[in-house]
Amino acid sequence: MQFLDGTSGQGIHAPKPGEIAAVCRSFLAAAQEERAKINAVLDAEVYTLPTDEERAEVARRYDEFVAETARAAKMRDAREVEGQAAAVERAAENKALAERLAASEAARKAKVGAEQ
Repeated sequence: MQFLDGTSGQGIHAPKPGEIAAVCRSFLAAAQEERAKINAVLDAEVYTLPTDEERAEVARRYDEFVAETARAAKMRDAREVEGQAAAVERAAENKALAERLAASEAARKAKVGAEQ
């Protein structure tokens, strides 16, 4: 009817397929928008409040997690202290080795100097 009364199209010739499709889409737009809203409501996730037992289970697991994390942190700290002690010991051994090498080199030079 829109094409016959001239409210759609140019009115001088038969409507083109694209013009017909555009008019049909405008008729369907409101229905499609309503369908999208209905689908959004139907697809919505239903949220139920947790029971007291579920809350207690979550609290128990959280406490376990905190305790395990604290144990792991203490173990890491202990390993760091051990690593630092080992580093100090290595540094002392390296210093002693350097002193022995210096003494050995000095003795070698003294021996070479005495021979000349």
